Amino acid sequence: MTSRPENLGPNGFEDSRKFTEEDESQIDLCKRWISTFIEPRKTLNDKTYSYGMKHIAEDWAGSYVSNGAFIAAAIDLGYRYKQAQGKKNPNAIFNMSLKGYEALWKRCPSCGKRVGENTRIKGGETGSCPKCHAELLWEKEGILKVTKLPDF
Repeated sequence: MTSRPENLGPNGFEDSRKFTEEDESQIDLCKRWISTFIEPRKTLNDKTYSYGMKHIAEDWAGSYVSNGAFIAAAIDLGYRYKQAQGKKNPNAIFNMSLKGYEALWKRCPSCGKRVGENTRIKGGETGSCPKCHAELLWEKEGILKVTKLPDF
């Protein structure tokens, strides 16, 4: 495991504060999200800024996570990173691929249709696919399960 840089705190880089116990629980949530949806790639991806990624992880978790928590989680999991350009920029980019996230998140397992893309969905909610009409259950992880296939 790569050690966290000295200038990394809850708000990201250039934050001299230390991580608290609450921050560490946010880091654990981010690790779960990254492990579920993200795959490493060979090169750094300038489309995977920590601030944007932390918002996606928040939607999945249903609770706030800090930019620094996301960065720390990625570093702890062994992802390569680089502090984003700009004076005192708190963000990072990573060698992360979003393909796993895009393939699974809010897609009907029966037909592959994206469901609830612009809706904040909490775990345990039910709904139906607008394309194939399968009855769906949203889990906290953001992965849909079919509870009843449509009648054909």
